[in-house]
Amino acid sequence: MKIVQSQFPTVDSLSKDYRRREINLRPPYQRPHEGVWNLKKKQLLIDTILRTYDMPKIYLRSLDVDSATKYEVVDGQQRLRAIWDFLDGKFDLGEASADLPAPLGDLSGQNYESLDSEIKDRIGVFPLSVFEIQQADEEEIRELFQRLQEGTSLNPAERRNAMMGGMRDFVALVAGTDDDTEPHSVLPLTRIQRKRCQWDDLIALVTCIELHGGPTDIKANNLSRMYRDRSDFASNSNLADSIRANLNYMTRVLKDQPPEMDIKWGFVDLYLLVSQLRRDYDMRSREHEIADFFSEFEQERRSVEDEGALAESRDPWNKDMFGYIQHFKTGGGKRSAVEIRHGVYKRRFLYMVDDLVPKDPRRSFSNDERIIIW
Repeated sequence: MKIVQSQFPTVDSLSKDYRRREINLRPPYQRPHEGVWNLKKKQLLIDTILRTYDMPKIYLRSLDVDSATKYEVVDGQQRLRAIWDFLDGKFDLGEASADLPAPLGDLSGQNYESLDSEIKDRIGVFPLSVFEIQQADEEEIRELFQRLQEGTSLNPAERRNAMMGGMRDFVALVAGTDDDTEPHSVLPLTRIQRKRCQWDDLIALVTCIELHGGPTDIKANNLSRMYRDRSDFASNSNLADSIRANLNYMTRVLKDQPPEMDIKWGFVDLYLLVSQLRRDYDMRSREHEIADFFSEFEQERRSVEDEGALAESRDPWNKDMFGYIQHFKTGGGKRSAVEIRHGVYKRRFLYMVDDLVPKDPRRSFSNDERIIIW
């Protein structure tokens, strides 16, 4: 790997239309989809340019291919987005630009087109510290990306997305992380946001559960280990197909987009219930019953005001809810917490739906027998 000073030293040289087409702002290891910068941060960056303050380095990977895309942004994606968005008139300057040094003065509220030509030139000639990374393989680039991002708080899902291997590729494929893929149809039905690899996190969590055949530790370090240990995971394997089948079933369960599906542990617990029920019972045409169960359970959980009363109650259902809430709020990724929550879910569902047909006839119990066992 070799890092050299780039031939694009200014805002103008890096913002020409043909140059933008040559630069891929979002290679697979980058933060996907929505940018992590809010409007204020973008405004402050343009204010930095107007005040001629120093700006951190931008790293571009030079691609040794004969294609329209000649570079990937390894570090500096948000800065480039902010610059290009301002030049394209997508936002105005903020309050920070109300007291710029003479002769600029107050430029707050102005967009690029409303600026005087001298000010536009000031922005255009602003020097950028751009470095090209040449002769680097994929592993070196991902390692460099992670090191550059250590000071900018990548979340665990984003760090996993920057890893290499079959598990990363499968999760990204199902989550629709890369440019050429669409997310699985269940994900847009949730109220969980797509940004910052949150959909990748959901798929990684349920994949880890499926790999272990049920409740297991699904904390961040366990998921990272899964990415490393299963780097040979095949997206067309039987296990991958099983995960997709469960997600397809969940799509039908969540077709009405219940507002309660807005927390990742809710998604994980519902997936585990679906996976285990589909393994043990004939679940054809049962989607509406699972949907009703999920919404009713979540409404009950969210209506609890006095958890202490639940803990002291002799009613086993109240104690069940207390246990679920405690293991929902803290340590949600521990195997014991996943097991307890799943046990509550399954007991409640089997009590509510009393006519399931087991796939193994030796496991057939009547509704009364289930209640006695419970």
